[in-house]
Amino acid sequence: MCRFIQLRGIAKQHLWQPGTNLRAWLFTIMHNQHVNNVRHSAREGITVDLADAPTLTAEPVAGGIQSLAAALYRGVHWRRK
Repeated sequence: MCRFIQLRGIAKQHLWQPGTNLRAWLFTIMHNQHVNNVRHSAREGITVDLADAPTLTAEPVAGGIQSLAAALYRGVHWRRK
């Protein structure tokens, strides 16, 4: 990460203003890159290789669709009161 920040600082050196704190400027670059990495990983989500994942099976839920519909119906009427 530090080497990447150094390379980025060199590439963006024309944006640095002489007389300002160089260390703070580089820290800002590092902070912004970290925020970008976190955002990217949040958008990407977790990936699992299907060869490593156990076999996924869905077992039927007791009551099925009828119990789901009844629960939703009760919820709608509870909110209207």
